[in-house]
Amino acid sequence: MDLMPVYDSTSLSKTKKYLINGYKYRFFCTDTSRRIGCEQFLFKPFGGQRVKATLKISRKQLSRKVSEIVGVVHQVRESEANQLGLF
Repeated sequence: MDLMPVYDSTSLSKTKKYLINGYKYRFFCTDTSRRIGCEQFLFKPFGGQRVKATLKISRKQLSRKVSEIVGVVHQVRESEANQLGLF
């Protein structure tokens, strides 16, 4: 399993898998209700793991905690895409 650190928020994708604190997560959305430069990024865990809560990670924590799992892709279901479109 090859890991690549995430240094920039523009490289986050909903189809990639990420490793945070030893657990696999997928990028969900950006919380833009904060000031510019203080955004938070929401990550949801994959099923079958001990963790169940959604993580909020700030821009500063992004480069220290988040690593992309290279070569592994998550397929977004159409129901998830439609539901995200409502927000």
